[in-house]
Amino acid sequence: STWFKIDDGITELRIVTIEPTFGEIEVENDVDVIAAVSTDDLIDGFYTGNIYFNSNDPETPRAEVEISIFVGILPEPEHFTLPFEIEDAPEAQHLLRVEQFIYEDEIPSAGWEIGVFTEADDLGGSVLWAEDVPVDFFAYGAEDDFEGFENGEIFNFLVWDNEADEEFEVETTFIDGPEIWREGGETTIELIGGVIKNLVLELREGWNMISINVAPRHFYANDEDRGPDVLLMFDQLEDEDDNQTVLILKDINGRFWLPQWDFNNIVYWDLTQGYKMDVREAVDVVIPGWRISADADITISLSWNMIAYLPEYDLDASAPDFYVLSPIIDNVVLVKDWLGRFISTEMRFSNMLPWTEGQGYHIKTNLEEPVTFNYPPEQEEVAFIDNQEHSETVINPVVTSHNMSVLINSITGIELSSGDRISAYSSSNDKIGSGEFTDGRCGLAVWGDEENTEAIEGALKDEEITLRFWDASEKVSRNLNLLDVLGGNGLVYKSDGFLSLDVEVQSDVPENYYLSQNYPNPFNSTTRLTYGSPENSDIYLSVFDMNGKLIKELVKGTVVAGNFTVNWDATDVSAGVYLVQMKASTGFERVVQVILIK
Repeated sequence: STWFKIDDGITELRIVTIEPTFGEIEVENDVDVIAAVSTDDLIDGFYTGNIYFNSNDPETPRAEVEISIFVGILPEPEHFTLPFEIEDAPEAQHLLRVEQFIYEDEIPSAGWEIGVFTEADDLGGSVLWAEDVPVDFFAYGAEDDFEGFENGEIFNFLVWDNEADEEFEVETTFIDGPEIWREGGETTIELIGGVIKNLVLELREGWNMISINVAPRHFYANDEDRGPDVLLMFDQLEDEDDNQTVLILKDINGRFWLPQWDFNNIVYWDLTQGYKMDVREAVDVVIPGWRISADADITISLSWNMIAYLPEYDLDASAPDFYVLSPIIDNVVLVKDWLGRFISTEMRFSNMLPWTEGQGYHIKTNLEEPVTFNYPPEQEEVAFIDNQEHSETVINPVVTSHNMSVLINSITGIELSSGDRISAYSSSNDKIGSGEFTDGRCGLAVWGDEENTEAIEGALKDEEITLRFWDASEKVSRNLNLLDVLGGNGLVYKSDGFLSLDVEVQSDVPENYYLSQNYPNPFNSTTRLTYGSPENSDIYLSVFDMNGKLIKELVKGTVVAGNFTVNWDATDVSAGVYLVQMKASTGFERVVQVILIK
């Protein structure tokens, strides 16, 4: 096919330019030919016409395009039509200026219509959208048989897509002027719209980390337009007796809403941020609103952030690429989800599932100043991580509002099999964390205690923790020896801390008797000692002061062959240097020196 511009010899206005003016294309290919119409030499008015494209294609020798041009005027709407001519319009008028109109993150093309309606849903005014310039029109007052506006009525706006022949609701932002109809009033507005989506947040009993990826239609307080009001958002979770399912909601800055105490200092819900929420039972929350662009700007600051996940599609968080955070990954240190799964960029580790809508994510950075983050495009395939539970014990750790990330970087002394896990225990032997192996490494969250509750749900600040290996094939728990601390400060709980270790699995039965040096040492209040016996024997493990006075008997009696761990709680003992002695009925004896500080 070829095309070209020809002069037919007729004198006419040269208002059409073609780019390119000639050319040819291969069969089954296509090319864009731009016909630009200039209105510089036209007087105000309405023009219609046709542009013809001639071709040597035998099937389509000519293509015809109908055009309509308005110069200096806007045509009357054809959908939102008023029951009178402009010259017969009611005298009571309120001028409306639409400064900006955005639908689905784009400016709609000319031809869309905007209608303003009364509280009784009667059309009170309309205008044709012009795309590249603000448009002005009147909202008319009631007069005779025309059911228009009365003073004090609120405005309700609808838009109509002329190509799809569909009406849509829009969100109104008032820029200047009164937000209600007043005779002689003038108001400037912005309209934002899109397909309404009902985002469903599936809240689990206990702690959740959540976010939303819609701009809510409702839930805004009268004096705040930066974001929805949290009380209005979750009013749907109150029962008939006004009992709220939400126990507490917290943001990254420590602000919180505590319904039981009727307290809230979260001024508004920031749509780009994540939040932690504790609920008394599993429940769904429905947030209707307009979809937020998947690549909308999110500000990331130094140290810890809690951000919203905006895309409707999932993004991969696996190592080594960490695709979901790839635009800023060079400045990311640690990332956590609601269940404590984490990314450590330094160790090139991740046990996180693909990121998904409705979730919030906790990110630590080494930035020197804030940056703008945008989620990357959708992937063709997203990696899948099998995090199914295997039967270690019916007791699972309690998910609380804070945790410490622990990475077992390497493990020796055993051949790993499917379902093997590492679990963490408090000094009172309560399970406070558990994780599976991924490519020979294991990441787990060690959960901390909630200070505002009487129960002890997790580790206390600076509490010593113990790690054990669950052998899924043998269905037994095995002790671990600490070989090296690669990062962090040892097996002591620190909220939002990170610990990386090399460990080995202790053999079932040691070859010889032994008593290991206590850990930690020096210690404050509690320390752990590991000992072993190659056979059944009577074991005595005792603590003495430097004068030989017996302070505490830790073990006294017959033990079977194996490896064992015992804790010494020295809370009521004075600071100083002490001796721990192990004696066996076979004659074995060993003493280690421990240091207690207060």
